[in-house]
Amino acid sequence: MSQLSLSWLGPGQPAASPWQLLLLAGAAWLLARILTWSHRFYDNCCRLRCFPQPPRRSWLWGHLGLVKSNEEGMRMIEDLGHYFRDVHLWWMGPFYPVLRLVHPTFVAPLLQAPATIIPKDMFLYNLLKPWLGDGLLLSAGDKWSHHRRLLTPAFHFDILKPYVKIFNKSAGIMHTKWQHLALEGSARLDMFEHISLMTLD
Repeated sequence: MSQLSLSWLGPGQPAASPWQLLLLAGAAWLLARILTWSHRFYDNCCRLRCFPQPPRRSWLWGHLGLVKSNEEGMRMIEDLGHYFRDVHLWWMGPFYPVLRLVHPTFVAPLLQAPATIIPKDMFLYNLLKPWLGDGLLLSAGDKWSHHRRLLTPAFHFDILKPYVKIFNKSAGIMHTKWQHLALEGSARLDMFEHISLMTLD
């Protein structure tokens, strides 16, 4: 029986306190979460390697700051679309990839897929929610399906066909106003005012 006792391990160690056990359990949980996230991120990076991307600004910023929010930035995005043709990858920081679809053959399946298959980007949608509310654009699941079923008949092509001429005429009037303002040297426009007037037409 003396061989089964633990006295040969040395003087008895005091038992671990509950706080130490709790701290150890918390550290193990945190380590498991970090390892799970790291594996998912690595797997995601492996899947995204097949997509071309412009040179990054840095490993930390990714492609942030490369494109300015003005006309020059829009031209750069258009040039990148022509250069990469179908699709290209952008990194918003070190951990947030954004896949930019340029060609209609890639965009069409996404637009035609049901909302349950393609999840909404909650980061972007949470930024828009205070501005747009929880309407058809930002809602998901059953609420989205219900609202969509209510609105779809109202926007059927046969119902909208008679209004196409009116839409074109209103857009033409707004475009003519913008041309006059541009010729006068006005570099900035309050889009909300002009689009509201066009909507009232």
